[in-house]
Amino acid sequence: MASQAILTETQDKRFVNVAHVHFDELDAMHMLHNARFFIHMERTASAFLRELGRRWERNVADNPDQFSVVKTQTIDYRVPFLGTGELRVEMAVIKLGRTSCSLRFLFTDPESTVVYARGERTIVKLDSVTLRPSPWTAEFRQAVSGLIREDSDVDVRQ
Repeated sequence: MASQAILTETQDKRFVNVAHVHFDELDAMHMLHNARFFIHMERTASAFLRELGRRWERNVADNPDQFSVVKTQTIDYRVPFLGTGELRVEMAVIKLGRTSCSLRFLFTDPESTVVYARGERTIVKLDSVTLRPSPWTAEFRQAVSGLIREDSDVDVRQ
């Protein structure tokens, strides 16, 4: 089963990606392995960019915003995700700086009633030649501006 992405530019300003957790992602206790949450974070961010029409190009000059690195990422685990099934990942842009972009993630069941984990990630755009921080393009800024949350919180559920 493929991921299902939903771009919601409504008042809640969040992007939702529903992914399937497979058996090979589980640990010995049949829980979603902690490291796999980072993979689902990455896949959600990638799905978000695809929904915005931003794709990975062989030539970085065709999409200079793709040349970015993770500066920080954290996950706070709340409740184990048991077995296989659907994992709903909400993502919001909480800050867009000159060269950085901070995202917040919420991992829930499909109905969004159980919170499995919360995460944050900051990426930095680099110049592909100098490998130094470089400003986001106007196209990227415009594309993500609809999802910047001024309250800087995806969800406050414990």
